[in-house]
Amino acid sequence: MKLLKKMMQVALATFFFGLLGTSTVFADDSEGWQFVQENGRTYYKKGDLKETYWRVIDGKYYYFDPLSGEMVVGWQYIPAPHKGVTIGPSPRIEISLRPDWFYFGQDGVLQEFVGKQVLEAKTATNTNKHHGEEYDSPAEK
Repeated sequence: MKLLKKMMQVALATFFFGLLGTSTVFADDSEGWQFVQENGRTYYKKGDLKETYWRVIDGKYYYFDPLSGEMVVGWQYIPAPHKGVTIGPSPRIEISLRPDWFYFGQDGVLQEFVGKQVLEAKTATNTNKHHGEEYDSPAEK
């Protein structure tokens, strides 16, 4: 019986330490939404709810995968225009963008282009781009 009790204690301790190692929570907003890292992926969550599509947070634009809720980084093609939704007194802002390629920094923030910039553009979804190449801003086209 003592062996079983000891094994249960070790299993519970391992489980809780594993949870601490795979989930990191960042500062939240007034409604309880917060950035959460789980298993190397970043989400914007309130409880079990995950944000999807476009979201303006502290004046910065982010995009979250519509299926998984994961924050996107690097070059992303967003195939259809989406609008943010307004629900009750939510701070969500309605935005409308045309389908196009967008670049999100490693912090997930949509980058604004002015002139030519050198970007780390090689990602899992854009392997044809090369690190350090200059790409024209969409505004110059």
